[in-house]
Amino acid sequence: MSAETLPEAKRLSATMAHIEVPGAFATRPPESPPHTYNLPSKLGDPAIPYDTTAIRMRTIQTSADALGIPVREEYAGDEQYWREVSLGLTHNIISLRHHFPDAPKQQLQRAALDLAVRNSEQLMRVEQEGATDKLTGTWNRGALDNYLKNLIKNSSKVPHDRRREADDISVLFVDIDHFKRINDEKGHAEGDKKLQELVQILSAQTRPTDMVGRYGGEEFVVVVPQMTPEKAIEKSEALRERIQREMGLTVSIGITSINEDDTDIDAVYARADAGVYAAKDRGRNRSVAHVGFTPDRKSILTDLSNGIRYVEYRIEEGGTEKRKYIELAPDSKLLFAARP
Repeated sequence: MSAETLPEAKRLSATMAHIEVPGAFATRPPESPPHTYNLPSKLGDPAIPYDTTAIRMRTIQTSADALGIPVREEYAGDEQYWREVSLGLTHNIISLRHHFPDAPKQQLQRAALDLAVRNSEQLMRVEQEGATDKLTGTWNRGALDNYLKNLIKNSSKVPHDRRREADDISVLFVDIDHFKRINDEKGHAEGDKKLQELVQILSAQTRPTDMVGRYGGEEFVVVVPQMTPEKAIEKSEALRERIQREMGLTVSIGITSINEDDTDIDAVYARADAGVYAAKDRGRNRSVAHVGFTPDRKSILTDLSNGIRYVEYRIEEGGTEKRKYIELAPDSKLLFAARP
């Protein structure tokens, strides 16, 4: 299939002229509204600006279709993939022009685009393999860390008084109860099977914009952008009930939210982990939300099974740190932020 046989491709020079010079898209055109897509890239970039870069990627995708350059189905709607194609295309055009200065312009453009598509597919496969947990097929700890780092970076740019529901980001820590017992009594093969089943349920219960990853062992993290803490609590309980119903085992879930004061992922993980510890200490098979701190920075937690709030105290007993929970009365005057 050649460019000359396709009406769309006949306009290739005109439609692609603006992508042949590096840096031509550094600014947003006046007619483009200031807006941000809230669709996360699978490999970490939480948002793609609606600017000439996004326009450029759509133009490249249209050109690939017009020129009959095949694109693997799993990458066709992946913004990260088209970003890689876009970057590769500019480099390839410059390189091919240098080596083949007398070649027809459309031939060079088609060759450059075809090469960019193939290279980007290979790069995506390598990146996905490196970011995927081998046992469960979900994202691994490294991918989770990178994604959350980008979310925290973006969240810090939104002042608290200007935040909207679309800016809310909740994090769920899901931990299988008595998992060691499954391995000891039924074998590690059965334990591995349960981990795979859990990922299937977590993935089926989440939206395309959510991210499910394996934190380690039997612990999994679900990152849910554009979801208020209240809705995240509902989601957590729905997950917990479905897992118990379909898998015949229970999980403890800790919940927290990313906010503009967060500077690193460790603080986010620590809050969610505090919820998991409290859930297990309070009887397992429940969701516990980290809802704030006391003035002396002790965690305030809400047990969703009974709605009771607790303050977590860590004490030393026999050289071992232990957690104690002091129940807050319903009419407690203790002030704490709605967000952690």
